[in-house]
Amino acid sequence: MGGKATDIDIGVFCVLHTYGRKLNWNVRLHLSVTRGGLCKKTSLWEPINFKAKTTEKCWRAAITQLLESNYSELDLTGEGCPYIRHEQDWSRFLISQYCRRWKLHLAKKRLM
Repeated sequence: MGGKATDIDIGVFCVLHTYGRKLNWNVRLHLSVTRGGLCKKTSLWEPINFKAKTTEKCWRAAITQLLESNYSELDLTGEGCPYIRHEQDWSRFLISQYCRRWKLHLAKKRLM
């Protein structure tokens, strides 16, 4: 993957959106991550950068792996999931989503 590993604490928050602007069913996840973090040794701020292609691949793999490994914890019995009745259905769905392009927006660094 390249880059250097750092021992820092970063800030992360996630928002689940279920509807689009036209109030149509459009589920998606918004995740925000700080462009740096606090060094665990010095408590000083250390900037970090993300490369779009590498980040997209890692994010896509991590999320699909997380969802696949937690199948037993999910309630997929509702109307929104009529085609997922077994773990094999869930795996096929995740593979189809993994193969799609996931839109990542990496904001440009702004000077203060």
